[in-house]
Amino acid sequence: MNGKRFDNVTFSTYTCPTHIHRLYAPGMLSALVASHKCEFGEIILVRQRCKDIDVGMPEIECHVLETENYPNIYKDFNIIENNPLADKHSGHNGPLDQFTPSEDLKYWWKYHTNQLIVLKEAHTDYIVFSDDDAPLLGDDPEYSWVERGIKELIHNKQLIMVSAGHGLNGTWGNDEIHTIMSLQVCIINRERFLSMDYETPLPPGIDWWSYHFMLEGRIWRYAMKHDLRRLILGRPVIGHLEW
Repeated sequence: MNGKRFDNVTFSTYTCPTHIHRLYAPGMLSALVASHKCEFGEIILVRQRCKDIDVGMPEIECHVLETENYPNIYKDFNIIENNPLADKHSGHNGPLDQFTPSEDLKYWWKYHTNQLIVLKEAHTDYIVFSDDDAPLLGDDPEYSWVERGIKELIHNKQLIMVSAGHGLNGTWGNDEIHTIMSLQVCIINRERFLSMDYETPLPPGIDWWSYHFMLEGRIWRYAMKHDLRRLILGRPVIGHLEW
């Protein structure tokens, strides 16, 4: 592996029943991690509702965590689980066990515990959150987005997260400051996220919708109350596998 080593950074990704066989295909997980062009202190893979799926061991050394083993994770972060308003705006009403399994269920708000589990189990100061189908394009060992992200989080207290770029077709762009939060590929300070109020009320004049109950929306609510922002770097940019 080329590039710098960051012992104080955890790389984390997560998979679900529709993705797990692709992520476990030869070369996929290792390529995802390698696209960051650096070495991490630890790697965590969260398997979302995959405990009964037998795909063997991951191809690289990592901590494998099953969401089924964390039934109280919302309680650990003081998130109200009995929330009819969240159920309504997630498009589902009634007991979850009465739903017909479908691709849409991955967006059910109660499934969005992956990053919370990583926060609970990681041992480092910083965490990279990454979707399992979002390798980076265009980074190189001479320029580390991880290193830059840590520096930005340290020196700019208005930043709550730093994201890799969203350039089109792998093209680099300019840095941008945003209010909308995205966990697709970003780096955060673990202690700050451990102490966050994930039940922060909506800003005045804003109507509820499904995003506000996803983890990203909960972070957005907190960020709006405390005037915090997300920095999107111009490079590297996020690729997206057609899964």
